[in-house]
Amino acid sequence: MKFTSRIEIAAAPAQVFGQMSDLSVFAPELRRHGVRLRRTDTLAEPAAGMSWQADFRFRDRARVVHLMACRVAPQERIDYEGQSNSFLLSGAVALTPLPRERTRLHLTLEFRPRNLGARLLLQSARLGRARLESRLGDRLAELAALLEAGARA
Repeated sequence: MKFTSRIEIAAAPAQVFGQMSDLSVFAPELRRHGVRLRRTDTLAEPAAGMSWQADFRFRDRARVVHLMACRVAPQERIDYEGQSNSFLLSGAVALTPLPRERTRLHLTLEFRPRNLGARLLLQSARLGRARLESRLGDRLAELAALLEAGARA
């Protein structure tokens, strides 16, 4: 199942990329939503090979997702791959420069099931796809506001 969304941010691509590659920008917002994210690599600069472990609860069960940046093009794009017990995940964040110090952020997420339970979960998600896409758009708008505030600071 694939989700895509895009939003414009009132900040330059360099500022947006710098903030997106800094975990401390997202940590408070993620904790507010019940996600514990920790870095599992030792890289000092944003590069392919960055990795994270996300722990959260979904449908009353503890979930663990391992994420890794497989391609990093500074100020342009970050491609991710990840896995959990039930899903394989791939995602991309692409930044497009716009006039007047603005940036378009294009997010793509794709989930692939690894077992029968995951297939059933995705099938039920397909029925509520419009609601899920709306929620993704809302979260992306929150992210844009966070990045814009960080760019002004």
